[in-house]
Amino acid sequence: MKFGDTSNLPQDSRQAIQAVNEHEIMTGDGGRFHPKQVLVREQAAAILVRVQKLIPEVLY
Repeated sequence: MKFGDTSNLPQDSRQAIQAVNEHEIMTGDGGRFHPKQVLVREQAAAILVRVQKLIPEVLY
């Protein structure tokens, strides 16, 4: 994985981070993912919009 701050996380966490990164839902910043950073409202809203674009319209 390309993030320098995820190597000490459990394997399942690293796999989840890799998945959201591959789908460009969460992309990190400056080579870091900041896994312990608290999301602010704007970040959460952006994530939800990106996830919604991945779900076919017939499902909602």
